[in-house]
Amino acid sequence: MDLARIERRSISQETIILLEKALRTKERQKTRRKRLLAQIRESNRGEKNRDLPDPVTLIREDRDR
Repeated sequence: MDLARIERRSISQETIILLEKALRTKERQKTRRKRLLAQIRESNRGEKNRDLPDPVTLIREDRDR
């Protein structure tokens, strides 16, 4: 209500503006997450991960302990 008064808007106008800002922020966060996931996928395609042991073997070893 204070923001509405400072900006000389009605409460309903201020509500609409705040909702629009929240939706834009949510979209930016979604875009950022997609970009980060794409970077992770790309980084996992390299040769460096081929030296890792087979996870099935590791799990079987743990079960045998």
